[in-house]
Amino acid sequence: MIQVAALTQGRFIPAARFRVRQNISKLKELGINVSEYFPEIDVYKGVPFNLDRWPRLARFPIVAAWQGLKIGLRIPDIYPTRKYHITWLQRELLPGYFTLERMVASPIVFDVDDAIWLTKKGAAASVSKIASLATTVIAGNRYIAEWFSTYSDNVVIIPTAVDVSRFFPVEDVSKSDLTIGWIGTKGNMPYLEEISPALKAFFKRYNDVNLLVVSDSPPKLPAIPENRIRYIPWSESVEVEAIRKMDVGIMPLPDNEWTRGKCSFKMLQYMACGIPVVVAPVGMNSDLIGEDNVGFGASSPDEWFGALEFLYQNRMVRQEMGMRGRDMVVRNYSTEVVSGKIAEAFKSIG
Repeated sequence: MIQVAALTQGRFIPAARFRVRQNISKLKELGINVSEYFPEIDVYKGVPFNLDRWPRLARFPIVAAWQGLKIGLRIPDIYPTRKYHITWLQRELLPGYFTLERMVASPIVFDVDDAIWLTKKGAAASVSKIASLATTVIAGNRYIAEWFSTYSDNVVIIPTAVDVSRFFPVEDVSKSDLTIGWIGTKGNMPYLEEISPALKAFFKRYNDVNLLVVSDSPPKLPAIPENRIRYIPWSESVEVEAIRKMDVGIMPLPDNEWTRGKCSFKMLQYMACGIPVVVAPVGMNSDLIGEDNVGFGASSPDEWFGALEFLYQNRMVRQEMGMRGRDMVVRNYSTEVVSGKIAEAFKSIG
């Protein structure tokens, strides 16, 4: 049994949940025993009080001390890595910085699912140093893999998995209205707001259409009547049932360096639930749309409107696309398949 210490970024960090934690039980069946270590304070959590009105010089030492506390809390998790065969490092110990990674026991598998070299000034240099320490870099998609190939001779593309035993299609499809759904954090809410002109036009034409938003913050979409929007506060316990209330899943994105690094996870969640998708054809989204007829890519307001209208008018096509999407996820992106790929990466080192 290969023993692996997984250093993740936090209990509630999505990447920790889906890149590492959900694969642990299946990895054990494949001869990989993973023990997860995560910090008491979320690595992305800001100073726990408002500093907006403080002078810049007064803010700096407080922020520095807070960052120092967060990295200090990681030290107790670093020492035990010496007892394991492999260290699985989920992103950096502190986002955007090269800190205590040299203290982590080798061999290191560095797992990255975002364009983390873009998060702040100097992040590219920090991240490249971590990659050079790693025996293997696991990249969530092709774009990330291409960037890291400059700094590592062993880059493996492994997508983020979906637990298809949790995310599965709803059986009752008898309802007559159409629910367009979006799930994401409030930080990604501007992407949804950017397509509000297309949504406004679509909602104006069709009265039996609603928008369901699942997030940690209510949406601000003044172009759409409030009575046509349903908001469900995100929680781990409601996320699956919320997605299963959707008839079409959407994932709008601008096309830039950051979004090309996204690993299409919400798109895969929709598809696992048998829901057709309309997505911006950016990065991995484009790859998935091209892999099979599971939905539409949309880049302009007209394309968004046209794709939504087609799916509104063609119920059977929606169901067929949803079935193909579900099949694609089961075949290529399920926890069972992805855990097998992770196990192969670990065994190639051990």
